[in-house]
Amino acid sequence: MNPLNVLYLEDKESDFRSVHSYIGTQKVSIHLQRIQSIEALTQLEITSPYDLILTDFDFLDLILKWRLQQALETPIVVLSNLQKEESAVDCIRKGATDYVSKQRLGRLGNILGNAASTKVEEGHQLQDLIKARWSTFLANSSDYVLVLDLIGRVLCANGFFQGLKAQDLIGKELHEVIGEYNRPIYRENFLMVVKQGKTVVFESLSAATFDTVTIQIQMSPVFVGSEVKEVLLVLTDITQRKKQEKEIRDCWGYVQLLSHYDKQKLFETNQQLRLELDGRKVADRVRRADWQKLDTSERLYRSLARVSPVGIFRINRLGECVFVNKRWREITGMEGEEALGLGWLQAIHPQDRDRFFNRRILVEVKRRKEPFSSELRIQKPHGKVSWVLARIMADIDPLGRVLDYVGTITDITANKQVERHLNRKKEQYRSLIETIPYGIQEMNLSGVITYANAVISQIFGYKNEELVGMPFCHLLATEAEKEKLQKYKTYVMKERPDPSPFIIKGLVPSGKWIDIEVAWNYKRDDQGEIIGFIGILTDITAQKRAEEARDKLKQQAQLSHAGRLTALGEMASGMAHEINQPLTIIRLIADSLKSYFNKRGASGHEADGVETIITQVHRAAKIIKNVRFFSRVNDISRPIHLTEPINLALSFFREQFRIHQIQLTVVMDHGLPKVSVNPQKFEQVVVNFLSNAKYAVLKHSEESRIAFQKLVRVRLYFDPDRESVIFEVSDNGMGMSPEVRDRCMEPFYTTKEVGEGTGLGLSIVHGIIQEFKMQIEVESEIGGGATFRILARTRK
Repeated sequence: MNPLNVLYLEDKESDFRSVHSYIGTQKVSIHLQRIQSIEALTQLEITSPYDLILTDFDFLDLILKWRLQQALETPIVVLSNLQKEESAVDCIRKGATDYVSKQRLGRLGNILGNAASTKVEEGHQLQDLIKARWSTFLANSSDYVLVLDLIGRVLCANGFFQGLKAQDLIGKELHEVIGEYNRPIYRENFLMVVKQGKTVVFESLSAATFDTVTIQIQMSPVFVGSEVKEVLLVLTDITQRKKQEKEIRDCWGYVQLLSHYDKQKLFETNQQLRLELDGRKVADRVRRADWQKLDTSERLYRSLARVSPVGIFRINRLGECVFVNKRWREITGMEGEEALGLGWLQAIHPQDRDRFFNRRILVEVKRRKEPFSSELRIQKPHGKVSWVLARIMADIDPLGRVLDYVGTITDITANKQVERHLNRKKEQYRSLIETIPYGIQEMNLSGVITYANAVISQIFGYKNEELVGMPFCHLLATEAEKEKLQKYKTYVMKERPDPSPFIIKGLVPSGKWIDIEVAWNYKRDDQGEIIGFIGILTDITAQKRAEEARDKLKQQAQLSHAGRLTALGEMASGMAHEINQPLTIIRLIADSLKSYFNKRGASGHEADGVETIITQVHRAAKIIKNVRFFSRVNDISRPIHLTEPINLALSFFREQFRIHQIQLTVVMDHGLPKVSVNPQKFEQVVVNFLSNAKYAVLKHSEESRIAFQKLVRVRLYFDPDRESVIFEVSDNGMGMSPEVRDRCMEPFYTTKEVGEGTGLGLSIVHGIIQEFKMQIEVESEIGGGATFRILARTRK
């Protein structure tokens, strides 16, 4: 597991050593980075996301402001020497996640453990999400593709890379699979993509084989909202293309060298001939020397043509071929004798023959004195077709006369294949944009839509051709929405803020309003100038309506529950009045009988019976009093000992537990500090816990094949490490699965049979706990019972 990445802002060395020593005792693997000053924090360069931020009390405001500037959501825990409740409450109100005393670091271990667990779970979820999101793209891509996280670790891949299979690459960092020679350029470009959010393209040599292989690497940022979350690495083998480009350059150099050499030699020969025309003897000597030089030039020309990597041919002014080299014959599949005269034209595909060779082209080459280039097809005798780049230029003497024409052909079939491959790749990217379940559109600086995919058309109900060219503000529901968007656009063009998502209300042709979430970014040209905006639009109308319906149902349930409590209070008051009258009469008669027996000195079962009557009357009166107290509506909170509402709730259940043979154990410490809470609401929490515990043990008893002792345990104690009074209700009932445990606080969620429960009890309890800023913990497993624990911070 990757270590927990923790940032700690602390200027005191002694406090840092104390916290660092305590963290070292934890079983969680932690990477702790310390910042000692404000200047160091402002200059901090984030290379990997932080999982937790620890800060001294004095730096809280600074770290909150810094987190907002960095657009982070990392939890902040305040470590302070102050043990006042007001300080903790003030920190939480400002935005801190938790507050821990430096003298009592016990709770810090739980916080670190929870953060580590959250990181592992998010890591698994992220891995599954990444696999699902990239699987189609990786399967269809013909290039090597790696998806990296922000620290250069491989998340998913396809094929082989550097001799490793895709599954062996997962989890490795980039520098582990890249040769040592190439690591600096990979690292430099990777950091540029992560920090600047720009795509970079560069070339490097592969060290995977003994042959030199040239690789083109494209690193692209993958945005989620406005943040770079991943880096897409696409590697394309361009070795063949590089070789062909070099062959073309070398070939043309050979041709120019030969042409220049011939021109120079002929010019010198003509000059000598003019000077030595006076005598035959001189003329003969000059001619012999000239033929010797021409022969030398011809031998040199043929030697160069023999080793040239491109095909070379010469044609006279009539278009008849007088020479072809070996490479020309290999490319065309023709023998030298077949190519002489006009036979060389048979190698050119019939549809390209007139386009490449005609009188007009030869005249144009002579006039411009520049090479003529064209891509054409070569048709070999067995019918196979290949593509070549053909170039032809005039060989002109110093007097401007055309001697003949020299041409070259270079096999570019592989280049054409690469070109087709690139076109297919572009089409794949376009198909990907059209098939993802998000609306993608582009706008210019005037707010006019320049591109919209099919999902945008589905969201707004317009055809694609109707959307392109339409101002985006025409799709908004109200004038207020249009004005708000215009103000935001003005702000963006002036301040150039970091992109952040926002929600707007759109209007479809039917007149219906829809809620749209917009995640956007700048669109820039090759020079980095902003030329428009790119937006990812998601229709969240259904989600919004579901949230509103859920909140409405929850509110109605709470109102219904409050109404039932009010009705119960009224009914309890009436019952108390009606029942108290016969109880008073029974008590008076029992007291009279007791006085009568005392005067007579009676003893035995008669006196004991009277005492039993009096005791039970007291018990009935107390139960009626507790019912009236429980059902009374009162929203006043006050400092109380939690034993008061707990004992009142227990009075309802002791007799029920005895009847159902449930062993009830109550352990409540004495001298506990008071807690500020509404007594009636806390009693409601206790009643709910006891009711659920009773149901769990009885249900387990019914389903169990062997007899077992039904147990319910109630505890109330003080935990100095957590600085809280803790109330627990445990049972040995049927327990809950992890899925049920995680959802048990949701409104209307229940595992009971129809008619046995509404799924609102624990939801209301959770609301009460949040109202009084307490914490609730649930521990349970199938067949292992359950423990519900409430932590109430004590009053200082």
